[in-house]
Amino acid sequence: MTDSILKVYEGNYLAGFGMPTVIITADQVIKATLYSEYFVFIEGENNLFWGGQISVDTNGAPEHVISSEISTAIDEALLQAKTTISLRQADLYREMKIDLWQRDKVDLNERDKVVIARLWRSGKFNQQLKSVKEKSKCEPLQAYISLLERTKFYSYSEFE
Repeated sequence: MTDSILKVYEGNYLAGFGMPTVIITADQVIKATLYSEYFVFIEGENNLFWGGQISVDTNGAPEHVISSEISTAIDEALLQAKTTISLRQADLYREMKIDLWQRDKVDLNERDKVVIARLWRSGKFNQQLKSVKEKSKCEPLQAYISLLERTKFYSYSEFE
Protein backbone atom coordinates (compact mmCIF):
# COMPACT_ATOMS: atom_id res chain seq x y z
CA MET A 1 0.00 0.00 0.00
CA THR A 2 1.37 3.40 -0.96
CA ASP A 3 1.06 6.68 0.90
CA SER A 4 -1.64 9.13 -0.10
CA ILE A 5 -0.52 11.83 -2.48
CA LEU A 6 -1.95 15.31 -1.95
CA LYS A 7 -1.24 18.12 -4.39
CA VAL A 8 -2.63 21.63 -4.54
CA TYR A 9 -2.65 23.88 -7.59
CA GLU A 10 -3.57 27.50 -8.20
CA GLY A 11 -4.34 28.95 -11.58
CA ASN A 12 -4.37 32.19 -13.42
CA TYR A 13 -7.40 34.46 -13.05
CA LEU A 14 -9.89 33.59 -15.78
CA ALA A 15 -11.69 36.68 -17.10
CA GLY A 16 -15.31 36.86 -16.01
CA PHE A 17 -14.97 33.58 -14.15
CA GLY A 18 -12.50 33.70 -11.27
CA MET A 19 -9.31 32.18 -9.89
CA PRO A 20 -9.14 28.37 -9.72
CA THR A 21 -7.69 26.35 -6.89
CA VAL A 22 -7.52 22.59 -7.44
CA ILE A 23 -6.84 19.83 -4.91
CA ILE A 24 -5.69 16.48 -6.33
CA THR A 25 -5.26 13.29 -4.31
CA ALA A 26 -4.34 9.72 -5.21
CA ASP A 27 -3.76 6.43 -3.40
CA GLN A 28 -4.32 2.71 -3.48
CA VAL A 29 -7.37 2.39 -1.24
CA ILE A 30 -7.65 -1.38 -1.28
CA LYS A 31 -5.37 -4.01 -2.75
CA ALA A 32 -6.92 -3.93 -6.22
CA THR A 33 -8.13 -0.32 -6.55
CA LEU A 34 -6.32 2.93 -7.26
CA TYR A 35 -8.19 6.16 -6.96
CA SER A 36 -7.61 9.77 -7.72
CA GLU A 37 -9.87 12.67 -7.00
CA TYR A 38 -10.04 16.34 -7.75
CA PHE A 39 -11.79 19.23 -6.08
CA VAL A 40 -12.10 22.55 -7.90
CA PHE A 41 -12.75 25.90 -6.23
CA ILE A 42 -13.30 28.98 -8.40
CA GLU A 43 -12.98 32.14 -6.34
CA GLY A 44 -14.80 34.88 -8.17
CA GLU A 45 -18.16 36.53 -8.47
CA ASN A 46 -20.05 33.24 -8.07
CA ASN A 47 -17.59 31.14 -5.97
CA LEU A 48 -18.01 27.80 -7.73
CA PHE A 49 -17.11 24.33 -6.45
CA TRP A 50 -17.20 20.80 -7.85
CA GLY A 51 -15.18 17.62 -7.77
CA GLY A 52 -14.82 14.11 -9.09
CA GLN A 53 -13.30 10.75 -8.26
CA ILE A 54 -11.65 8.25 -10.60
CA SER A 55 -11.14 4.56 -9.70
CA VAL A 56 -8.86 2.12 -11.53
CA ASP A 57 -8.89 -1.65 -11.03
CA THR A 58 -5.29 -2.86 -10.61
CA ASN A 59 -6.11 -6.46 -9.72
CA GLY A 60 -3.00 -8.58 -10.28
CA ALA A 61 -0.70 -5.70 -11.25
CA PRO A 62 2.83 -5.79 -9.74
CA GLU A 63 3.84 -3.05 -7.26
CA HIS A 64 6.10 -1.20 -9.75
CA VAL A 65 3.19 -0.91 -12.20
CA ILE A 66 0.88 0.36 -9.45
CA SER A 67 3.46 3.03 -8.49
CA SER A 68 3.56 4.37 -12.05
CA GLU A 69 -0.23 4.13 -12.25
CA ILE A 70 -0.53 6.47 -9.26
CA SER A 71 1.39 9.13 -11.20
CA THR A 72 -0.89 8.52 -14.17
CA ALA A 73 -3.93 8.79 -11.88
CA ILE A 74 -2.73 12.20 -10.66
CA ASP A 75 -2.19 13.37 -14.23
CA GLU A 76 -5.67 12.13 -15.22
CA ALA A 77 -7.35 13.92 -12.30
CA LEU A 78 -5.49 17.14 -13.15
CA LEU A 79 -6.55 16.85 -16.80
CA GLN A 80 -10.17 16.26 -15.76
CA ALA A 81 -10.05 19.32 -13.50
CA LYS A 82 -8.59 21.56 -16.23
CA THR A 83 -11.08 20.30 -18.81
CA THR A 84 -14.04 20.85 -16.52
CA ILE A 85 -12.85 24.36 -15.63
CA SER A 86 -12.65 25.19 -19.33
CA LEU A 87 -16.09 23.71 -20.08
CA ARG A 88 -17.73 25.49 -17.14
CA GLN A 89 -16.19 28.76 -18.29
CA ALA A 90 -17.74 28.21 -21.71
CA ASP A 91 -21.11 27.43 -20.09
CA LEU A 92 -20.96 30.68 -18.11
CA TYR A 93 -20.34 32.72 -21.25
CA ARG A 94 -23.26 31.00 -22.99
CA GLU A 95 -25.54 31.70 -20.01
CA MET A 96 -24.46 35.35 -20.07
CA LYS A 97 -25.21 35.41 -23.83
CA ILE A 98 -21.71 36.65 -24.65
CA ASP A 99 -21.27 35.80 -28.32
CA LEU A 100 -17.70 36.94 -28.82
CA TRP A 101 -15.27 35.56 -26.26
CA GLN A 102 -12.00 33.76 -26.08
CA ARG A 103 -11.60 30.90 -23.66
CA ASP A 104 -8.66 31.46 -21.35
CA LYS A 105 -6.01 28.77 -21.18
CA VAL A 106 -6.19 27.04 -17.80
CA ASP A 107 -2.68 27.12 -16.33
CA LEU A 108 -2.38 25.44 -12.95
CA ASN A 109 0.80 25.73 -10.89
CA GLU A 110 1.60 23.46 -7.97
CA ARG A 111 1.49 25.20 -4.60
CA ASP A 112 1.83 24.28 -0.94
CA LYS A 113 -1.24 22.99 0.91
CA VAL A 114 -1.37 26.28 2.84
CA VAL A 115 -3.48 27.48 -0.11
CA ILE A 116 -6.28 25.32 1.34
CA ALA A 117 -5.97 27.36 4.55
CA ARG A 118 -6.37 30.55 2.49
CA LEU A 119 -9.62 29.15 1.08
CA TRP A 120 -10.79 28.35 4.61
CA ARG A 121 -9.86 31.76 6.01
CA SER A 122 -11.69 33.52 3.18
CA GLY A 123 -14.92 32.04 4.58
CA LYS A 124 -16.20 31.55 1.04
CA PHE A 125 -15.71 27.78 0.85
CA ASN A 126 -16.03 26.43 4.40
CA GLN A 127 -19.08 24.26 3.66
CA GLN A 128 -17.43 22.96 0.49
CA LEU A 129 -14.23 22.11 2.36
CA LYS A 130 -16.28 20.22 4.95
CA SER A 131 -17.84 18.31 2.05
CA VAL A 132 -14.36 17.55 0.70
CA LYS A 133 -13.38 16.18 4.12
CA GLU A 134 -16.42 13.86 4.07
CA LYS A 135 -16.05 12.68 0.45
CA SER A 136 -12.28 12.41 0.12
CA LYS A 137 -10.48 9.12 0.60
CA CYS A 138 -7.23 10.98 1.40
CA GLU A 139 -6.51 10.85 5.13
CA PRO A 140 -3.89 13.65 5.06
CA LEU A 141 -6.43 15.96 3.36
CA GLN A 142 -9.14 15.02 5.85
CA ALA A 143 -6.75 15.66 8.76
CA TYR A 144 -5.66 19.04 7.34
CA ILE A 145 -9.25 20.23 6.92
CA SER A 146 -10.04 19.02 10.47
CA LEU A 147 -7.15 21.15 11.69
CA LEU A 148 -8.52 24.17 9.80
CA GLU A 149 -11.95 23.64 11.36
CA ARG A 150 -10.35 24.05 14.81
CA THR A 151 -8.55 27.25 13.76
CA LYS A 152 -10.22 30.56 14.54
CA PHE A 153 -9.71 33.45 12.15
CA TYR A 154 -10.85 36.62 13.86
CA SER A 155 -10.64 39.50 11.43
CA TYR A 156 -8.76 41.23 8.67
CA SER A 157 -8.41 44.95 8.18
CA GLU A 158 -6.42 47.21 5.90
CA PHE A 159 -4.75 50.47 6.79
CA GLU A 160 -2.77 53.18 5.05
